[in-house]
Amino acid sequence: MTSALLGKAGKKLFEKHLEQYAPADPKYEFYVDEHGKQKRRKRELPPGLSVRDAKILKSVKNRASRLDRGFNLCGFRFGYTFFIGEMRYNYRSKLSNL
Repeated sequence: MTSALLGKAGKKLFEKHLEQYAPADPKYEFYVDEHGKQKRRKRELPPGLSVRDAKILKSVKNRASRLDRGFNLCGFRFGYTFFIGEMRYNYRSKLSNL
């Protein structure tokens, strides 16, 4: 309950600024329909792929999307790549101090 309340408050507080920090979603593309509304649809696979390659690309896209949306804290979404990058940075800084 508390996390839901904090998430709602965080989104309301930073709603104006969240859009500029959010990365473009590689899984979906946005378009404007004939009524002027913005809609989203899944990105199509590039033409010329074999059935096997298309299946592999689709699974990799799904996994990447899941890893990019791993955590949600006060309306901010961040993924496992953040932690992986932090661990690499800390490891390199420790090596340079030796």
